[in-house]
Amino acid sequence: RRPQRPVRIQLATFLCRMGAETGIKTAAIMAIAEGTAYLYLGRVTQAFRNIRDDHLFWPDEVLRDLISEEIEEEWEFFGCISIGDGTYIFLTERPSTNGYAFWCRKKRYAVCHQP
Repeated sequence: RRPQRPVRIQLATFLCRMGAETGIKTAAIMAIAEGTAYLYLGRVTQAFRNIRDDHLFWPDEVLRDLISEEIEEEWEFFGCISIGDGTYIFLTERPSTNGYAFWCRKKRYAVCHQP
């Protein structure tokens, strides 16, 4: 029944949780209850989902041709519309399904960005 904390606080909590190992650690850092940390995590995640289609999309044919031409000119890769560099996206915890498969050479759970 109380008003929400400012968005900047909720976003800071979300970012802290993505970089921390546990919700308890995030709550301690942000000086809030653990449940509140999870509440903020859910709110910010939902906000990102709500704007996802405005920022992430598959390019139409014209844009694909433009991207392909730029990649061809710069790197001489023909017919390519995306390049990934193998960057790791670290996970805060072990996935429940096939978690062992996400263990990387950096001694953490992660997924590798390779489109």
